[in-house]
Amino acid sequence: SWYGSVRGDWYPAGGSIVSAEGGVSRVANTVIATPGGRSQVTQADRPWARVAWNADAFSVFGYYTGRDGEQYSLATGTHAVDKAGTLHLEGQFNRSFAGTRGRVVAGASTRRQTVDSRGTILSVDDDGRADRFHALFQQVDFEITPSVKLIEAARVDQGTLHDAVFSPKLGVVVTPRKNQTVR
Repeated sequence: SWYGSVRGDWYPAGGSIVSAEGGVSRVANTVIATPGGRSQVTQADRPWARVAWNADAFSVFGYYTGRDGEQYSLATGTHAVDKAGTLHLEGQFNRSFAGTRGRVVAGASTRRQTVDSRGTILSVDDDGRADRFHALFQQVDFEITPSVKLIEAARVDQGTLHDAVFSPKLGVVVTPRKNQTVR
């Protein structure tokens, strides 16, 4: 087994931070336990990367993680290939209003997941596929009094595996004493 990674941070004027990092790991000739029994991994590479820009009023980030490997079931001798990856991008902003009594946060995300067993495990219909997931989200907090806050939030998720789903939320947070809340 071996692995390596590198990271860099940049602090532009205004108090934000930009980070970029990535790496890869490799395992070879190891035995792993799976739901189907033990498997001998002949070799598997796991590349990954992440980049993020965080500031007081917004954040954007993305990451990638993948696997490119082969293994054999020790119980059956079945050969399996796993070429998979996940790419995720997300951004959000936040603003205060009514002085500091209110706050709004809104954003969006998108993700692409791929899987390909080269016909060794998955059926033809499920192999070599790329699924996508998208979301829009927001939340508004407003302080009615120092001890009562209203919260409204909503999220819409849609993807290649499911139709669009809308998830609303309303809430009241009561803080009768410091460090105690009732929701």
